[in-house]
Amino acid sequence: MDIYREELMDHFKNPRNYKKLPTPTKSVHESNPLCGDMIDLEVLVENGVIKDIGFSGAGCAISIASASILTEKVKGMRVKDAKKITKMEVAQSVNPDLTISRVKCATLSLSALHKALV
Repeated sequence: MDIYREELMDHFKNPRNYKKLPTPTKSVHESNPLCGDMIDLEVLVENGVIKDIGFSGAGCAISIASASILTEKVKGMRVKDAKKITKMEVAQSVNPDLTISRVKCATLSLSALHKALV
């Protein structure tokens, strides 16, 4: 399977939820100093539900696409359910054949999300 498959490249070139929120409940900055990927993630939580989510930042195709895919998945999700999302689930949603070093790229947004939902 090609690591830069069509869906991945679509999310990289046209990231969903790539935005700043006007009134986020929580904002988190996360980075991977080994590769230079950075993400700023913002969430708006109301009554235990992720009502809106946005991210910005810079990184490789896997990092940006993963953030796009993850934010689409969790928007409208209950916080308690979003907290249960695992690194493996995120990595699999991007590409089941990721190397260990690329898993870190794919899960940067999840790390930020988990911190934002504490």
